[in-house]
Amino acid sequence: MAPQLVFSGFRILPPQVALVVTSNPIMTHSSFRWRLLVTLALASAASGCSRSPYDGTVIAKERVAIRGHYNRIRSLSFSPDGAWLVSGSEDGTIKTWDTTTWKLTSTVEETDKTPPPVLSVVYSPDGKMLAAGKGNGMTKIYDAAGKELMTCRAKDQWIRSVAFSPDGKQVASAEDDGSVILWDVATGKANKTLKASKEAVWAVSFSPDGQLLATGGWEDIVVRIWDVKSGSRLQTLHGVQGIVRSLAFLPDSKTVATGGDFVWLHDAATGSEKTLLRGHVTNSTAIAISTDGKTLVSAGQAGEVKVWDTASGKVRATYWGNPREEVWSIALSPDGKTIASGTAKGTIMIWDMIN
Repeated sequence: MAPQLVFSGFRILPPQVALVVTSNPIMTHSSFRWRLLVTLALASAASGCSRSPYDGTVIAKERVAIRGHYNRIRSLSFSPDGAWLVSGSEDGTIKTWDTTTWKLTSTVEETDKTPPPVLSVVYSPDGKMLAAGKGNGMTKIYDAAGKELMTCRAKDQWIRSVAFSPDGKQVASAEDDGSVILWDVATGKANKTLKASKEAVWAVSFSPDGQLLATGGWEDIVVRIWDVKSGSRLQTLHGVQGIVRSLAFLPDSKTVATGGDFVWLHDAATGSEKTLLRGHVTNSTAIAISTDGKTLVSAGQAGEVKVWDTASGKVRATYWGNPREEVWSIALSPDGKTIASGTAKGTIMIWDMIN
C-alpha cells in the first residue's frame, strides 16, 4: 500500500498524489519531509482543506454522502430556487431530495417489472415541471411532485439527454439514432426533428437566450450548433474529438462548454477554440456552469470533481469522494455554493464550493 502523509488524523493527500510525493528521492531527506508536512498541515488547518503539491489545487472531502440509488446515477438537477435536488438513475427511479436536510422526499418509478433506466432529468426554468429521458425511448414530463403529465415517444431507444428551452415551452431529447427532437410541452407533439449526428446523440443544451441549440455525441466532429427557430445548422465546433457526454452554454449564449474526452470552451458563433481545460485523470463525464458564468464544474470518470475558472481556464479546486467511485453526473446549485455529484454505484456526494 502506498504511504500517505497524515497529520492529526487528517489525510493530507489522496493516494495517487501521496505516492508521487513520497516516492520522490528528495523526500528521503528527513528535514525536508518534515517542513513539507508542517506546511501542508498549516494550510489544511487554515482553510479546512489541503492543497496538492502536484497541481496546487485544493483537495476537499464531501459534506454529505447520500445513498438511495443502487445503480449508476446518470443525471442530477437542482430546482431553480435551490430547494430540491432531483436524481435519475439506471435503477429506473427518479428521486427528489430536500437540500436543507438531504432527506428523500419522493420517488418516481415505472410500474414495469424491470423499469427502464433514467438517463437524464432536468427541472423546467420555473421549477414546476421535470423532464426525464429514459432507456425505452420515452421522454416524460412530470409536475414537480412527480405526477406524470405526458409522454413523448419516438423510437425504442435510449434518450441520453433532455433539456428545457429557456421559456419552458419545448423539451429537446437526444436520440440514439442521431436525431434530436424538439417537443411541444403543451401538446406533447414534435415541433422539429434535427438530424444531429450519424451516431448516437449524448447531449443537448439550449442557449440561455433560447436562440441556439448545441448537440453532441459519438462522432469525430461531435458538436454542432443549431438555430432553434429554423432548425438549420449554423456551426460545427472544431477541435472536439471523441465522445461528448455533456454540453452547457455560458450565460452570454456566446460560449459553449463541452465535456467528454476533454473539456473545451468554444465560440458558438465562429466554432473556434477558446480554452482547453486540462486536468482530469481520464475522461470528463459531465459538466455544469454557474449562473454568473464564472465557474465550471466537471465530473471525472476517475472519481474526481474539478472546479474551473472559465476566464483563465485554471483549476480552482479538486474534490475526491470517499470511497472513490466513478462520477457520472454533476449539478451546481443556483447560488453557486453547493456541488452535487452522482457516482457509478448510486451515491450522491454533496460538496461545499471552495472559492
